[in-house]
Amino acid sequence: MHACYRDSRAASAAVASMLSIHRLLHTWTAAVDIFIALSEFAKTKFVAGGLPAGKIHVKPNFVYPDPGAGADPSDFSLFVGRLSP
Repeated sequence: MHACYRDSRAASAAVASMLSIHRLLHTWTAAVDIFIALSEFAKTKFVAGGLPAGKIHVKPNFVYPDPGAGADPSDFSLFVGRLSP
């Protein structure tokens, strides 16, 4: 209705249909063994959306435990990720 997916009503309708069909078929609960969330907050949102809490495991997207600042204060930086417009 609001063209939420890629500013397209047709694409949004296709995504909404796909989600509805998979909810009716119980794809997300029967065919998936484990879901991975990046935080407890995300896990609670997934549970609120209807996913089974027992199948969601939190795997934080950072180093644990934090190693802290390095001993060598060199002039550099590191980026790991994807740059996109």
